[in-house]
Amino acid sequence: MASPHVNGWPRIEACLRRTGRTQCDLARVLNITPPAVSQFKKGRACFNPHQLERIVKFLDFAGDELDGFYSDLFNARLMWSDGGAARSGRVAVAGENPSPSIPVCEFVNLHSYEPALESIEHFAARHESGRLLFDGSSSVCAFCNDSDPLHPMVVVDGAAYAVKAGVVLLALRDGEIAILRAEPRKDGWRFFDCDHDRYRFDWHPELAPGLVRWMHPALAVR
Repeated sequence: MASPHVNGWPRIEACLRRTGRTQCDLARVLNITPPAVSQFKKGRACFNPHQLERIVKFLDFAGDELDGFYSDLFNARLMWSDGGAARSGRVAVAGENPSPSIPVCEFVNLHSYEPALESIEHFAARHESGRLLFDGSSSVCAFCNDSDPLHPMVVVDGAAYAVKAGVVLLALRDGEIAILRAEPRKDGWRFFDCDHDRYRFDWHPELAPGLVRWMHPALAVR
């Protein structure tokens, strides 16, 4: 089922009204027709990263408002699922061949990652510090954390969202980047430390959408 939240439309519409702008103004910025904007408004199509970047600049989103926009997008797309597999907004390329190696990025760089503007695998490739031999698709990447001897490297699939229990790489609103074990609950998620099963926190996306800024399942932790 389509949802305007997958494009952050409620926040976009509020800003348009507040600044005296219209959907036609937004259409001109995006170089699309007003009827096309209506399709995005209804959630029947998803803005791509380049369109989102133009929207952010056009509406002057910054600070808490920018963080809220990113959180709205990520959490809405996380919850918009089809047959148990959450939609990532990315299109698979027919005949795409798996790569024997994947980009490795320093863990610390993740503090500057903005999921609404760029896929995590593209981010990793731009900040690549090496390659890891790993039989995965082009959406797979790795992050190394030299400061954590227990979890020096985590491999994630950027084209997937967490939909079942397992280890995840996530970013919290307070800026923490963590590798945790996640368990789905009826109305959200419960998180534990990977090694000692120590309870960390519960997350209810509908009540606190911005608590988790982004989250991806880990394919391997080394």
